[in-house]
Amino acid sequence: MLIEDERRDPPRSRRAGARRPGTVPGSSGGQSLGDLAIEREILADETPCAAIDEWFRAGTARRSLVVAGPSRPVLVNRSAFYEALAGRLGYGWSLFHDAPLAKLLDRVAPGPVLPASTSLTEAGLTLLSGGQVDSDQDVMVVWRDGRVGTLAVAIVLAELVKVHSDQVAKLATSESRFRSLVQNSFDLLLLLDGRGMITDVGPSEERISGTRPDEVIGTSVLDRVHPEDRLALSGLLATSLASPGLDLGGQFRQRRASGGWGWFEMRVRNLLEDPAVSGVVVNYRDVTEAKQLEDRLRYAALHDSLTGLPNRAFIVERGAALLRKSRDRGVVPGLLFVDLDAFKDVNDTLGHSAGDELLRHVAARLASVLRASDLVGRLGGDEFVVVVEGGIGHRGPEAVARRILELFAAPFQLGNKEHTITASIGIALGAAGNIADLLQQSDIALYEAKQQGRNCAVVFAPEMQGRIENRLALESELFHAAGSGQFFLLYQPVFDLDSLKATGMEALLRWQHPEQGTIVPDVFIPVLESTGLIVEVGRFVLREACNQAAAWMRQGRRVDVSINLSACQLEKEDLVDDVAEALRASGADPSCIILEITESTLMQDVDATSERLAALRALGLRLAIDDFGTGYSSLSYLRGFAVDILKIDKSFVASLGDSPRSAALVRTLLQLGRDLGMETVAEGVEREEQLRLLREEGCNKVQGFLLGRPVLASEAASLLDIPPD
Repeated sequence: MLIEDERRDPPRSRRAGARRPGTVPGSSGGQSLGDLAIEREILADETPCAAIDEWFRAGTARRSLVVAGPSRPVLVNRSAFYEALAGRLGYGWSLFHDAPLAKLLDRVAPGPVLPASTSLTEAGLTLLSGGQVDSDQDVMVVWRDGRVGTLAVAIVLAELVKVHSDQVAKLATSESRFRSLVQNSFDLLLLLDGRGMITDVGPSEERISGTRPDEVIGTSVLDRVHPEDRLALSGLLATSLASPGLDLGGQFRQRRASGGWGWFEMRVRNLLEDPAVSGVVVNYRDVTEAKQLEDRLRYAALHDSLTGLPNRAFIVERGAALLRKSRDRGVVPGLLFVDLDAFKDVNDTLGHSAGDELLRHVAARLASVLRASDLVGRLGGDEFVVVVEGGIGHRGPEAVARRILELFAAPFQLGNKEHTITASIGIALGAAGNIADLLQQSDIALYEAKQQGRNCAVVFAPEMQGRIENRLALESELFHAAGSGQFFLLYQPVFDLDSLKATGMEALLRWQHPEQGTIVPDVFIPVLESTGLIVEVGRFVLREACNQAAAWMRQGRRVDVSINLSACQLEKEDLVDDVAEALRASGADPSCIILEITESTLMQDVDATSERLAALRALGLRLAIDDFGTGYSSLSYLRGFAVDILKIDKSFVASLGDSPRSAALVRTLLQLGRDLGMETVAEGVEREEQLRLLREEGCNKVQGFLLGRPVLASEAASLLDIPPD
């Protein structure tokens, strides 16, 4: 039910029986429900909203109303309610009567009945959106619990003022927080005008750069950076001025508070057209430590950790530029591939620390003889590369190669010892091709230098490419041969010099190529050793030779069978196991097996070799030094190895009868064998005179084409007086 006050006396019948249930706090009239006259009752089919609509349309004379809701009726007196509301919200009464507020009220328009979910702020925004109404007008709302009531314009305005005050307080808090962040930031802030002059600075200026803000304002931002960086910064600013709003960046050197130059990452944005800024905003931070770390990581990625020289990546990067520069000048650049000869011996005999020390000495010597325009680096191991800018014709790279070879004439000081080592050099000239081509060509030339005896320099020639391609093809075929049964053994007899009867056989490896026929060891053994296939093939030789020795024993003839071991096999820790397995599987008598090791192989790693030979000898085998006289073993080492047989190299035997010096040398070697209690065998006997002289000098056994060539095992039976099956 809606009850209206029309500022007239209500019927006395109502006043007499009424009592005052209470007044609205703050009201001046103190009216009660009993003092109000009932204009009419709301019909059952009317809605409260429709009744309130009618009240709005009736004019503005009404000062109060009562809403009959789900609970008891509530009296609303407008002026008293405004005053109570002002007190509740914490504002003075004058807030609702000063000029700005009255002017705002004049713009308030009546709106529809708002839904229950409408907030006071949203209601206020709806009111303020248009139209004009009297300052005493109310708005109708449906409360969240379903009750219909009025919402005074003053309530909306007061709530909006409160919201605005809250927003102002939040903004002030946000500004204070932002100001604190800026003041304590590790970033520097500058504001520039269109000429690059500093118009304002952030509070971090003095703490980070060591300069007071008043000393900076009015100066050019270009004056802050390193002279070498000003051109780049000028270009960045020009781009920014031409691209408003675009975020640009770069790294520049600037003075730090410590006084030295530091690296700063700078971000620039042109906000000259933004009236709130009207300037170019520069934000940058100190990245010196990060830059230094980046430089260290880049240096480590491009340099060898042991010698400090550039590594392969650096050589490829800088070498390409150096080659282009040489060609532009009309000179012939070159790339020198330098490899130390027998460097492995240093590691094996003196230790890896001595090897590392030697590499550092070599790196220093190489760097000392090169020009500033040349480049030297280490590829890895004992391999170095020198990129030479070049000279007129081919003289530049080859002259550098000669100087490098001369460097190795003087011994290197390794701890308290001196060590002499040589180097081989492959040269590729850069008249054409890129750095990768030159690396490949110089590597091929280096291989040729090794083949020519080492300690020399060889210039790449196109025909070398063909040879290396043939070698690669040979390697591929050998891998296939090792797994397809293309290897077999021949046996060359060893004769007792007194009786000239065959007492032993030396097992010799051959390759039955499917197209080329039988290939001799000199062609494929070096390739087997360089690829490591010699270990697998060596196991095959051990098994076959031991099986044959056992077979001859079963046929009633004890035959000594000699088996050659390569340096690669001797280095392997499982060699002793391989030999033991071959003996066990074949059933051969260990005393019939002789393992031959060349003198140079014997001396590669004396300590390790001595231990391995002792373990082999413990199996019951005998040991022989092959090609004796061509190496550099000393008498003391020979005694320590406990070798059973000395085989005199055929190069000494070949000149017997032709040279007195050769005869004297063979005599000395034979006498050495007797003094050490070793059996002596002379290789390569091809003439009767050689046979006679060896007998006169007391040689024990001989072998050579004069008495017997290598044959198949089946053919060897007749030489051994073994009857056919």
